[in-house]
Amino acid sequence: MLSVEIKKEDILSLELAMKKLDAKVLLEGEWAPFLDRVQVVAGTYPPDFPDNTYKRTGHLGKSWQKEVVNPLEAQIGNAALYAGWVHGHHIGEPGLDLHVGHGWKNLFDEGSRLLDILAEKIGRKAIGIWTGTWNE
Repeated sequence: MLSVEIKKEDILSLELAMKKLDAKVLLEGEWAPFLDRVQVVAGTYPPDFPDNTYKRTGHLGKSWQKEVVNPLEAQIGNAALYAGWVHGHHIGEPGLDLHVGHGWKNLFDEGSRLLDILAEKIGRKAIGIWTGTWNE
């Protein structure tokens, strides 16, 4: 015979853990640092290249826009009209290939890579909450 007893304290503890496993709770406080990191990685100006005749104005670097839309959604992009040619909205276009060749980063590639890292962090956080080993 198998006898199982569930104590009231265990149910309350489980209920508390389940509330913390809510996606909104898991992502709370994570979006802003993620967006900042994407901006730093994707938006860093590469070193100037030999024979460059273009004078850098810094406009592209000042044109980043980022927003935590709601607990489950965040957005980042660059509002400069030419940003797509530099950061990857016009994939396959000659302008993008030229800029990538000079060291500019693709927003979508870098964002995707950093989102994978965020997902791993959230996964570790969820496991830590579930096992009771997460230190807030």
